[in-house]
Amino acid sequence: MKILMIHQGYEMYGSDKMFAQSAEALRSDNSEHEIDIWIPERGLLYELFLKKNFNVKIKPLSILRKNIFIPFNLFKWISYLSKLLVNIISFIKLFKTYDVIYINTITIFDAIIAARFVKSKKFIHVHEMPNGIMLKIFTYFLKFSRSNLIFISEAVSDTFSAVSNNSALLLNGVPKIHEYSVDINKCSLRILLIGRINSWKGHKLLFEAISMLSKNILEEIELRIVGDVFEDQFFYKEELIEMVKELELEERVSFYSFSSSPADFYNWANIIIVPSTSPEPFGLVAIEAMSIAKTVIVANHGGLKEIVTNKLDGLTFTPNNATDLVSKIEYLYSNRSEITKLGEKAKETFKSRFSVERYMLGFSNIILK
Repeated sequence: MKILMIHQGYEMYGSDKMFAQSAEALRSDNSEHEIDIWIPERGLLYELFLKKNFNVKIKPLSILRKNIFIPFNLFKWISYLSKLLVNIISFIKLFKTYDVIYINTITIFDAIIAARFVKSKKFIHVHEMPNGIMLKIFTYFLKFSRSNLIFISEAVSDTFSAVSNNSALLLNGVPKIHEYSVDINKCSLRILLIGRINSWKGHKLLFEAISMLSKNILEEIELRIVGDVFEDQFFYKEELIEMVKELELEERVSFYSFSSSPADFYNWANIIIVPSTSPEPFGLVAIEAMSIAKTVIVANHGGLKEIVTNKLDGLTFTPNNATDLVSKIEYLYSNRSEITKLGEKAKETFKSRFSVERYMLGFSNIILK
């Protein structure tokens, strides 16, 4: 069977890791499958596929990103539409040579449109939760493509309820983080926020909450921020650094660049917080933390609601509510034994629901059945 897999990323953040695992799932199911991979640029993901002997190619994909909608940027609009049209024509011809077309996001418009015009078996993996006019646009093109859909959570499936025919639900799964002992300092609350830095991941909300803690609790906290911005969006990180200075949290907060092997950070921490201010379609950071028995505190919306059960295998707080987030940190400070208990329960949840083996089997069954 000849399979084409298309992805919009080239780094090693959550969606990139999941795409790599999906490719491994299809290859491990049957070594005779011929798998081609398209990604838009060279980067860590490209190097990973080369190392694992996948046939990976760089393709100038027409990815729908937010910067395309900058008001009055006529040149960018014309450039995008021209590239889109050229790619659609090219892709239709290429797609006809494959038995299966797998598109790992709803933002690769050229591939989604081209899929409509071929008889190959087609799948679009839906990781996003748009709203307003963008939801209407994406819903239209998902219908237009006549592809099978794979949703990563009930939250995502509910978002696209108008186009849920020929769909499957497959919760993400990740390999267990390598677990080992690391040297730690005297702080009893070692908090980690890891992942992409952007406008809605909740960094500012967490800083606000930390600043509201009493002095005796604050002295027991070390917070590490791990991650970088997308391409040239440096102002997001600059704003965070400035906010830490304004709140006089320099001694409590440290910034670290993105790491494709974040085990050191997970093992150092005993609390991982996912304070996203907009609903997460899923929440890979949460399950990575749970895999090595770390206590997670997550905003109670989106896909995170399907991962963590409050006071059973983690803690949840009211989204965008710094006061409620403070209360959860204070709870763990006053009940230190809960950090261990919740972590152990989290590890059990991970084993039963979010293992990479379960994901890979489910993915290959959907694509190859």
